[in-house]
Parts: sequence; C-alpha cells; structure tokens
Amino acid sequence: MTERMVFRANEGPIHQVRPDFAGLVIAGRDSTLVRWDIPAGVVPTAPLHSHADHEQFCVVLEGAIEMVVEDEPIRLNAGDICRVDPDVRHGRTRALDGQSAVVLDIYTPPRPEYVEVIMSKPVR
Repeated sequence: MTERMVFRANEGPIHQVRPDFAGLVIAGRDSTLVRWDIPAGVVPTAPLHSHADHEQFCVVLEGAIEMVVEDEPIRLNAGDICRVDPDVRHGRTRALDGQSAVVLDIYTPPRPEYVEVIMSKPVR
C-alpha cells in the first residue's frame, strides 16, 4: 500500500489532538505537521508548555491568531511564521478578530504523541 502523499484543504481525517481544538496530523519520516482548525471564540485551555526535543514552526494560513511565547503575546496574521526553539515556553493560541483561523504547525523531529493520534477515531 502506498502512503498518502496529497492532503486536500477540506479533507480529513480531523483528530482531537488537543482539548481545545482539532487538526489534521501528517506524519513524515523526519517531521510531523498538524493543520489546526482554530474556531473563533474558543478560549485556550492548554497551559504554556515547551518541548525539549522539538523545534516548531507555526505558519498562519488563514485568519489571525495570538500565541504566547515566553510570556509575551504575539499576533500573527495570515502568511506570518513563528519559529519556536526547543525549551521555549509557548502556547495559549487563540483565533482573533471574531474569525476562525487555520494554522500549520511543523515539528522536527517527529512528535510521537501526535503521530499516535492518527490511529484514534477521527472527530470528522
């Protein structure tokens, strides 16, 4: 069986990766990507966190978000990118301006706990 190579914008499966929003997890050999659908008005429940072994790139595809990096709120608009180095505290991501947002997070090396989610039942 050939592994899936194309992931369309409106296709799933969408998994509940975090308590506050869901996403499409794409597992690669050397990285993990998650396309997050962040609904308007959702208050983030995940605390600030860091990952010792992973570098993260956050790319805003649609809308605008606020994320906290080292206790500083940062606004990111469509097209903006934020790099989060290992051990840097970040999180509390939320959509802004009353609109939903779509964000692509890229983790290297792969995040095994996110890859495991692929085996769970999708929410849609």
